[in-house]
Amino acid sequence: MRGGVQSFLTSLFLGANLVTLVLLWACCASTWVNQVYHPNIGVVGLLFPALLLLNLLFVPFWLVFKFRMLVVPLLGMALCGTFILDYCPINWGEAEEDADVTIVSWNTFSLGDNGKNGKAVVDYLQESGADIFCLQESLCNSEVQQMFYKTFTDEGYQIYYDEACVLVSRYPVLSSKRIDAPSYARNGVSAYELLMGEDTITVFNGHLECNRLTVAEKSDYEDVLRSPESTKIKGEARYLAGRLARAAGYRACQVQAFLTYLDSVPEGRPTFFCADFNDTPISYAYQQVKRRMNCAYRAKGKGIGLTYRERHFPIRIDHVFFSDEWECCEARVDRSIDVSDHFPVVVKLKKRSK
Repeated sequence: MRGGVQSFLTSLFLGANLVTLVLLWACCASTWVNQVYHPNIGVVGLLFPALLLLNLLFVPFWLVFKFRMLVVPLLGMALCGTFILDYCPINWGEAEEDADVTIVSWNTFSLGDNGKNGKAVVDYLQESGADIFCLQESLCNSEVQQMFYKTFTDEGYQIYYDEACVLVSRYPVLSSKRIDAPSYARNGVSAYELLMGEDTITVFNGHLECNRLTVAEKSDYEDVLRSPESTKIKGEARYLAGRLARAAGYRACQVQAFLTYLDSVPEGRPTFFCADFNDTPISYAYQQVKRRMNCAYRAKGKGIGLTYRERHFPIRIDHVFFSDEWECCEARVDRSIDVSDHFPVVVKLKKRSK
């Protein structure tokens, strides 16, 4: 009798383990589906961390109760290992010191809550000593905006405003262009050509489509997490999924427009792309760019690297990518400043020897 119960429980847990693995693989596969045409698939990737955690919990279970079954979660996760490392990179060693350019990419939340913390934002950026700032949501009340502009122009930076995105560059800006793409609320990507020494480099600064959940909708999201079985909650979940899917569709369009523009950049030109993606590493937007460029945090970051500070949204949605002409020396999320709902991403690059 005892053996029969043990066999039944083993089969039950094996089935549960296999189901979670199939769902985990489905999250990874969703990043290949063109969400311009299938935006609802964009919601699937959000389940990745929960499914990964479930599979990890099977490891100690099988270790204790059925050692040979340990191969199931380990092999299953190995098959999506590159996605796991996108989500939570593991890198060893210290940052290199001989970088050519330091970049800060940061959604500043309208320069610190519509300028209320504007001085803290400016002080942080000054102290960072970065060569290029790619800032998102950086428009606020005129007095703080003027202080921001004067501070950096007095230090020799050039400043380019485009919608709510701002480029601040220590290098001369040769040209700027907004990349045409559909948007619900003026989100998108801008391209800049900069003169760095004798070389021209291309910099992209972007703020992809927001999910635009209201405070009430974020509260509904918390309810979904607490009581997913409730009939009322299921209705709210469907509504929230629809909102998230619509934003994913816009982001897919904006990323495709960016990649089309990227094709026009002269071959061999050093290029990097900073953006608030409003999307995790397990998303169509992120993975489409990563298939063409290198992710700085994947190359040199450590751990999940949460950039978004909202409660119940422990995710990294701010990303910096670079072309093969660069080598990444350092990539980190700076959690020392909390005046925005995002943390800054600091990246140091150096040019590869030709």
